[in-house]
Amino acid sequence: VKFKMTEDAVRRDVTFAPAAKRIAATLIDIALLTLVAWLTIGVIGPALMEIPEKHFHQHLVMILCSYVLLLWIFLNHFMLPGSARRGSVGKQLMGLAVISADGRTMSPSQAVQRVFGQLLSMATALIGYLLFLGDEEGKALHDNLAATRVIVRGGSDD
Repeated sequence: VKFKMTEDAVRRDVTFAPAAKRIAATLIDIALLTLVAWLTIGVIGPALMEIPEKHFHQHLVMILCSYVLLLWIFLNHFMLPGSARRGSVGKQLMGLAVISADGRTMSPSQAVQRVFGQLLSMATALIGYLLFLGDEEGKALHDNLAATRVIVRGGSDD
């Protein structure tokens, strides 16, 4: 027998993530992305380019560095939120989780919809992100598009 949480059940059983924790989680994710970018493009890339060209093609170095960045973005924004971890590294460190509106782990298509919504928010001078400030459940544009919620793990914000 499959159990499906209703919207009312989700509201009663969870604590929606406070704005400060969501912002902190996003800043952690940005800091980690910056670190990965610096390590791949700023440190590893130039070191590999010192290898004589006859042994290692320089364009390949930048392509590899780009793939490392894309892999990080893919894992952090597509795989982790839809996995048992239910959130990016920043959300995990802040004690938050992303769930589907029915209380389940979000699907891969919801992860894609969330990222699409985040890109729309960035394209509109972050207006989509600011929507969560006026929403009783703290939903931003990407949460509305993907039918997801960001909650506090364990149900309380201590």
